[in-house]
Parts: sequence; structure tokens; C-alpha cells
Amino acid sequence: MKHEKISEFVAEYIISRNINELSELTRYKIADYFGINKNYLSEKFKQETQMTVKEFLDFEKMKRAECLLKSRQDLSVKRISDIVGIVKLTHFRAKFKKTYGLKPGRYRSLFKS
Repeated sequence: MKHEKISEFVAEYIISRNINELSELTRYKIADYFGINKNYLSEKFKQETQMTVKEFLDFEKMKRAECLLKSRQDLSVKRISDIVGIVKLTHFRAKFKKTYGLKPGRYRSLFKS
């Protein structure tokens, strides 16, 4: 890993987590997994991707939330927010809107059959 891009390993690690693991994941846990300092991880990830680890985690959570909004009409937006690990519904709505341009409820309504 010394001469490889750390961000590639970290991104692959994040993307490969199941939804339960992803909801609990933090940059501290990621740094610990790779045996590196959390500040070094953050610095290198940002240099290599122009995103922070937190931004990447949130983006991955939003992708998972999007799938759930489309496929699981039985789950409330609040429940989906909890599943992806964003406890405050207002934060979830804001992050989802920033990512997809619509609030989650409105986004979901586009896919109702």
C-alpha cells in the first residue's frame, strides 16, 4: 500500500461494506483498519480525490438510500435515514437533496408505480 493510492483502497473498502457496516463506519475506524493515522488518512484521501473521507462516506450512504427509496416503498424516509446511519432526519434530507437535487420523499414519488 506504500506506493499505491490510499484513496483507492479506502474507497474500495467503503463501497464493499454492507449497509449495516457502512452505517457505523467512521474515518477513525477506517484508519484503524488500515493501521494508519486518521489525520494522515484524511490528508491523503483529500489530496487524491478532492473529497474528504466524510464526504465520500456520505455519498456512499446516499447511493444506498437512493436504492432503498426506489425499491422499498414500505420503509419510511426516517427508517431509511436510520438504516444508512444518519440519525437526524433533517441532516439526511439536506444531504440527499444536495446529492440528488430533490428531497427524499419527492425523489421517491418519481418511482412509485
